Amino acid sequence: LSGLNESFLTSLHRLLSYCELKGSVYFRLKKKDARSSPVHGKGYVEGFHGSDNKCIRLFTDQTKKIFSLVPLKETNKIIVAYTNFVRWHLSGLKKKKKYFKSKKRKPIQ
Repeated sequence: LSGLNESFLTSLHRLLSYCELKGSVYFRLKKKDARSSPVHGKGYVEGFHGSDNKCIRLFTDQTKKIFSLVPLKETNKIIVAYTNFVRWHLSGLKKKKKYFKSKKRKPIQ
């Protein structure tokens, strides 16, 4: 994949290994097009071409942000690749315990 560059993967590996025991990592995928990008001094772009669509993939923890731009056509491939990548790195997941509150019924009078 052209969107999976090595520098992004190494920085993501560092972020995931740092946050594996100490915190959370959030993943966002946003659509970015030329129509919503402001141009300095002109406002918004008048001409819009469908091939200009890109996605921003963003990984964040509380202090660091890692992002890159990806063509919109490769979004499904990237999501599958990142789920495999994240599953491989997150081995310390714990199952949350479910607590059920019991409802106390009032006696009928």
